[in-house]
Amino acid sequence: MNLLLIFVKHPIPGQVKTRLAKTVGNNRALAIYQKLLEYTLEQAEGTKAAKAIFYGNEVPSGDLWDEAGYQRFLQVEGDLGTRMQHAFAWGFEQGYSRIQVIGSDCPGVTSELLQEGFEALATHDLVLGPAQDGGYYLLGMNSPFYGIFEKKSWSTDRLFGESVISIFQGKKSFCLLPELSDIDHEGDLEGTFLEKMIEYRKNE
Repeated sequence: MNLLLIFVKHPIPGQVKTRLAKTVGNNRALAIYQKLLEYTLEQAEGTKAAKAIFYGNEVPSGDLWDEAGYQRFLQVEGDLGTRMQHAFAWGFEQGYSRIQVIGSDCPGVTSELLQEGFEALATHDLVLGPAQDGGYYLLGMNSPFYGIFEKKSWSTDRLFGESVISIFQGKKSFCLLPELSDIDHEGDLEGTFLEKMIEYRKNE
C-alpha cells in the first residue's frame, strides 16, 4: 500500500516562507504559500496513495486538507530529521509498504512524478528527489531506514550529499527523480506558475 506524507504549515502571516517574505513582504509570501498549498493538494489528489498531512505549527479546522478528508497530525518536536522519522515510523506501523514524503513548496512536483516515485520503490529501497539548493524535495522508502535522518545538515547545501552517503553506508539501493527547485527566494518564482506574483508594490 502506498502512503504520501505531506509536511505543511498552517498559513499564518509571518510564519510561512519567511526567507521569501524578506523581499516580497509577509502578505505576498502568505498568498504565494496558499497557492502552493492548493497546487500540492491538486497533485496529491491525482496520486494513487493514502495521504496524511503533518503540520509544523498547528492543526487548524476547516482548511484545504480537512475539507479533502485527509488524516491530519501535528509534527513532533525536534529537527526535520526527527519529525520525518516519526512520520515514516507511523506510516510503517499502519501497514503501508511504500511511503514518500514531500513538502508544500515545490511547484515542479506533479502527480505523475509522485507516481513514478512509488513505482521506483518496487525495485529500489529508497527514492530521492534532489533540490537545486542541495537538499531534496522528496524522500521515499519501502522499509524503515532511519539512518538517513541522523546527523544531517538540515537546510544546507550539504544535505543531499550527506543523505546519499548514508544510503551507501547502509548498503541500500536508490533511485533519483529529476532535480527541481523549491520556493525559498523571490528568484525561485521565475519560470513557475507563480511567476506573476513577483510583480508587487513595495508599499503593500
